[in-house]
Amino acid sequence: METKKMSRKDIGGLFAIGGLIFVAVALETSLNVAFPTLAKDFSTTVSTVSWLTTAYLLTLSIVVPLSSYLNKVFSTKKLFIFANIFFLTATVLAGWSANFPMLIVLRVLQAIGAGIVLPLIFNYVAEITPFKLLGLLMGIANLIIGIAPALGPTYGGVVLSNISWQAIFRIAGIIPIITLILGAKCLKSEKAPNKKPKFHFGSWLILSIFLITLVLGLEELVKEPLVAIMLLIVSTIFLVVFIKHSHNLTAPLLDLTLLKNQHFLKNGIGFFIIQLTMLALNVLLPTYVQQSLHFSAQVSGLVILPGALLSAVLAPLSGHLLDKQGPKLTISVGSILNVISLALMAVALFFNTFNIVLLMIFYILYMIGVGLSFSNVRTLSTMKLDQDKQADANSLLTTGQQLMGAIGTVFVSAILAVIASINISSLVIVVIFVIMLFVTSIPIIAQFKK
Repeated sequence: METKKMSRKDIGGLFAIGGLIFVAVALETSLNVAFPTLAKDFSTTVSTVSWLTTAYLLTLSIVVPLSSYLNKVFSTKKLFIFANIFFLTATVLAGWSANFPMLIVLRVLQAIGAGIVLPLIFNYVAEITPFKLLGLLMGIANLIIGIAPALGPTYGGVVLSNISWQAIFRIAGIIPIITLILGAKCLKSEKAPNKKPKFHFGSWLILSIFLITLVLGLEELVKEPLVAIMLLIVSTIFLVVFIKHSHNLTAPLLDLTLLKNQHFLKNGIGFFIIQLTMLALNVLLPTYVQQSLHFSAQVSGLVILPGALLSAVLAPLSGHLLDKQGPKLTISVGSILNVISLALMAVALFFNTFNIVLLMIFYILYMIGVGLSFSNVRTLSTMKLDQDKQADANSLLTTGQQLMGAIGTVFVSAILAVIASINISSLVIVVIFVIMLFVTSIPIIAQFKK
């Protein structure tokens, strides 16, 4: 492993997978800035339109658990080409949607393609990368998935203000064409699985019902508490059934035994909370800029661009520091910056002094923390696992990552719909995030005291 070198085709394959994932993940949030416009065009509410993002993320969380099975049945090249064509077709058609139901359906189809390709990058990086570069390339892989949602609103805001919301999809469709050609040329096709495991459809169906009822229940929690409680009870029942069913399988859909590993569990939870917060802020902040500060969709997207770019630069650098010095410095500093930046947002909201300059500064500070900690927390969570557990761990982490994104989006949309004042609702959301990040960062930092 130490002497292994990456060929040009390996690098080309990485660019192909990474490029498709980048556009797929960016499109998770690119419509966030267009919610008011879409609500007007389709004669509905912002809360309803937010399901364009929620349905996308929820579908991802349902499809991603299949990745471990698919990876054992099909080669990386076959999975990539199928996912690319599927995503490309849905994206092009979405740019010509005639009504809201059609757009929702196409968003779900987009997410199916994205959900297939999303976990591929981690398995591919583990396969082609020399060990001494693993932290760096895992940092780049996490960067793509972690930063693309932050760049999505910027892209969406610029395109919406200058062209139309349809152009968000039409322009994005160019990248899958390029990645399809590059992937077909560079990805190796000779690796074929020797043995095909059994696909447990019942297990996947139980998991899907759990995820759907969980997200629906959380959405209704502040609007229809009784309905929400019933949905959450159903969700809990299906979770228990899924756990018991998984224990009886030799090759479960998601390997929940990984959660018994304390190192994996505490770092995985921290990773999930950062993801939830980041995706939720990407809904909250553009909405706040438009509805409270009365700026355009383009400005609401551009205001988070500096922070997203800084985080993009820091992610691979922090991965390099992980390879050279270990995780203590980057994860500790990043976690502290995450908590401080959100606490400053809360103070500014409380005293009603949260203007666009402070928003940009605090978001930059927050994204610096994300750049230092986010990818390294994920890499750290799997570092002590055996090689044969890596694919299962990546599947579990990626599933949880998308679920957290869906929960964060639903949570913010629900609070904004119930609390009339954008300032008060924003304060409530940010304070909750400060507490969550603070509580989860304690065990992550404490592990370095040994």
